[in-house]
Order: sequence, then structure tokens, then C-alpha cells
Amino acid sequence: MNQDPGLKRNGRAGQTLMLFAVLFVVFAGVLGLVFDGARLMFERRRAQAAADAGAIGGVQELKRGNKDNQTQITPAARYDAGLHGFDSSDVTVHYPPISGEHANDSNYVEVVVDKSVPTTFMRMFGPEASSVKARSVAGLKPTGDPCIIVLDPDASDSFKHNGAPVLTADCGIMVNSNNQSYALRQNGSGSVTSTWVGVTGGYSGSNITPTPHSGAPPMVDPLASLAPPDYSAMSNGGKVRLREDGEDVDFYFPGYYNNTIQITGGRAVFLPGTYVLNKGVKVTGGDIWGAGVFFYNVNASGNFHIEIGGNATARLSAPTSGPYKGMLFFVNRNSPDKSPGNKLARGDEFSYFSGAIYMPSQHLDFAGNPQNNMHWTVVVSNTLNISGTSDIQVVAKPTSEQAPPAYRTVLWE
Repeated sequence: MNQDPGLKRNGRAGQTLMLFAVLFVVFAGVLGLVFDGARLMFERRRAQAAADAGAIGGVQELKRGNKDNQTQITPAARYDAGLHGFDSSDVTVHYPPISGEHANDSNYVEVVVDKSVPTTFMRMFGPEASSVKARSVAGLKPTGDPCIIVLDPDASDSFKHNGAPVLTADCGIMVNSNNQSYALRQNGSGSVTSTWVGVTGGYSGSNITPTPHSGAPPMVDPLASLAPPDYSAMSNGGKVRLREDGEDVDFYFPGYYNNTIQITGGRAVFLPGTYVLNKGVKVTGGDIWGAGVFFYNVNASGNFHIEIGGNATARLSAPTSGPYKGMLFFVNRNSPDKSPGNKLARGDEFSYFSGAIYMPSQHLDFAGNPQNNMHWTVVVSNTLNISGTSDIQVVAKPTSEQAPPAYRTVLWE
């Protein structure tokens, strides 16, 4: 008996419909893998970028000395992560980190970005959303470069090199001022030579090597997390005069000095330790010695500076251990910047200031004769002027054993 041709056509139509249904499911699955998979990959990359930005933002607060997780670190981290399109509810901040190799380390910040991303084609097979998660850990890493940082964000002549001195540094120089004409100005026959020179604004001068890189982003103060000494219970300092090798020598003891230390001549020795100066120090002559010494100038009014004139021979070096390792001078961050500012000058080729000169809120005049010996110096000041008629050499950056607690921000995990 012959089969009805219509039945054959209906059978083939049914098979075609079933085949189409199967192919549609496969096609939808492929579309899901392609489109939803690509979107999830994009979202994961975006989440990782947000986590990295958040961790760095949190650590920048650490670098500024802010260590309150709820009011400083977490809001900063969430804000920077949010610039990549994530809500604060998607961002979890752990300070210190709760996992990984830097767990419980207060120099690090951990940020986790976790967001549910809706699917388009994949929801046909069940999942209506997929979780996107990324984690990042950033921290503070010790750094010895650059060794000259000028912090003022907008001053003209923020860093001025004037006259005949030759400044040679085996490290970098960074000028944060965004003044478009004279953030950095070099005048006269002298020169500036370093490994690199960055300036946020503009510069003037032809004797700068290498050519400054204009438009460099400003650098965060690398010593901003260093706490000033607690001198609330510190005993008063003082001096005693002794006869040594046929001459009178004044020996100064560590401690708190309410009035200005004034030295006009003769020989003076600062014994190792911390000196808290309420009204600065003024040296106009004499032979000054001090190894393992750290000076903190309170100077609440801004009128009392650290001043060591060119008629004095000064040999001062920072401590080699303890909380102020590598720190020679530290001026109160809240001290107003009043004229004439701080002044450090070398009276002869045997003079040196070995250690970090940290004056973040005030001006520094740095001058004097060339150094006979190799000594490292780090200068961080609000504004800086280098002048004179002889060589001035920042000849070496500190080794890791010498360096003060200066840090830069890095991603670790």
C-alpha cells in the first residue's frame, strides 16, 4: 500500500522543526558563551582595575599618615574604585589585609570588588546573573629615589638654583609646583645634574641635565607617614662646658629645648639622641659636631628656624637605627612658612649634613662649599633655593641601611 505523500511531507516538516529547535538551543548557547562570556570577561577586567585603584587609593592615605580605616582609608579606596563604575556596596576594604602574605600588616590595604552581573542569553539555561570578583593588595615599599622633592603645589620658583653652584645627584629631583613658567628655575653659570628631573609645571634654564620632564604628576610626600616625636614627657636638654685638648667644648644633651639654641663660635658637640626644639637653632660660627643626632623643630609660630650659617663648620649625621633612622632635621608639618625660612650652609669642604632634611611646610636655603667627603643627603621641603659661589654636591642617595622611613606605593597582590 502506498504511503500518502502528504504524510511524508508532514514527517519531514516535524523533523525540520525538531532540528531547528535543537540548533536554536545550540545557537543560543554559543551566543551565551560569546556575548555573555565576553561581557563577564570585560567586567572582570574592570573589577580588577577598580580593585587596583581602590587599593592604591587606600595606601595613598597611609602615605599621608592617615591610618583611620573608617573615615580615611575606606572612603578613599571606595571612591577610587567607584571611578571605574562600581558602587560602594560592591567594594569591601580590609585594613590591614585579612588574607594573603601581607595579612595583618598595617603597611598594606586589601580591596575586594564583588558584583553580580545579569546575563542575557545564558539565562535561557538557568543562571540569570554571574558573580564578578577581583582582589588587590597594595602597600608601602621603602624607596631611596628621588632624593630631592619640592612639595609646594603652585609656587613660582618653587625650586630655584641660582649663581655658580654645581649640584650633582645620583638620584632624582621632583618639583610638584604646577606653575607653568617657573616651577623650576636655573640661573647663572652653575648646573644641575641628576639621574632624572620631573616638574609638574614649567621650567627655565639651560644647564639642567637631563632635560626636565614637564607635566609630571606631583609626588606624594614620601615621609608623610612619619609621626613626629612625642615630647610630652621628655626631659629638658642642656649643656655642660668641659676643657678638652686645651679648649672649652660645649656638650649638648638630647631632650627638649624651650628656647633657641644659639652658637656663635667655639666648639660644640651634640651627643647622640633626639633634640626637640621649641624655637629652632641658630649657628653663626664655630665648629659643630654631632653623630647619631635628630632635630625636630616645633616652631609653632613659624618665626624660629633651623639656621646654620656659612661661617660655621658643621659635621652632623643622622641616627643609624631606631624610629628616626636616617632623619637629621624634621620641621613641624603645621609650622607656618615665614621668611626668611631655614638655612643650611657648609662653612668649608669638611662640613656635611648626612641624613634627611625634612621641612614639608617651610622654605630651605641650601648653600656652602663643596664637600670633601662623600655623604648622602635627602631633601624634602616646601620650597628650595640653592645658591652660592662654590660647588654643592648631593653626591649619594642613602643605602637601604641608611635610608629614612620613606615609602612609595606599589601593588603587591
